[in-house]
Amino acid sequence: MKRLLCVMLLGLATLPAAEVDPSSQKLRLQIAEVERAIDHRLSEIRTDSQPIMQLGSTRGAYLDGYGAVFTLEVNLYPAAALNPFRQSYSDAEKQQLNMRKRQRLENLEAEARAILVEESAKLTALDVGEKVALAISLFHFNWEDLSGLPRQLVAAATRTALDQARAGGLTVADLKQRIGLRYF
Repeated sequence: MKRLLCVMLLGLATLPAAEVDPSSQKLRLQIAEVERAIDHRLSEIRTDSQPIMQLGSTRGAYLDGYGAVFTLEVNLYPAAALNPFRQSYSDAEKQQLNMRKRQRLENLEAEARAILVEESAKLTALDVGEKVALAISLFHFNWEDLSGLPRQLVAAATRTALDQARAGGLTVADLKQRIGLRYF
């Protein structure tokens, strides 16, 4: 039995190690650069002098035949967290928080479009017809009034449309149409 195990281990040692395709390696490095850029940009968003808090780091992935997808989670209004000095909210305060979060969604939408347009320039290893998508999950406290608040914002566009937008070849209306934005 030991001899069989040794033979099997020696046989495995002679298998070639998996190699990463150089073009895949280039794309992986570009995706990592965009991940860092998204994290940096989101850390600078301020509304009502309150930051939008990113929960964790952006993660990028390449989906063969689709393109690059970046995922992250944000808390639109982190100051609303309960603590020993603030143990609950009244119904009126919950409605006000809901309104503030909905207003902040507009800023997040604009920033998502800008991120797609500007940061997609770094993804030169993507094929022209492939897409770039940004999926932003929205954190909500379990006690919140969630009326009209989505769980996720997804912005996506083809690399071609993003290249045209960067070159100034699209009007604002065309840009909004070509960069699909959906709430879930």
